[in-house]
Amino acid sequence: MSNVLNFIRGFCMALADSVPGVSGGTIAFLLGFYDKFISSLDNLISGTKEERKEAIVFLIKIGIGWAVRICLSNACSCQYF
Repeated sequence: MSNVLNFIRGFCMALADSVPGVSGGTIAFLLGFYDKFISSLDNLISGTKEERKEAIVFLIKIGIGWAVRICLSNACSCQYF
């Protein structure tokens, strides 16, 4: 369930990034995972080996959802040109 939830979180972040004036960080804050997102970025740089591994896994799950949304957005917008 965690995998699906993180995928949806990433998807929502990318959805917000496509709207002018709204950031993915705002969505992360509203959905309640902003602190985990920021601490994962911090652990990626300065954490222990275990913390880095956990951060990478979390960020990859978020990143997959983000990438899927961006790809869907690009695929949908290409049909109009």
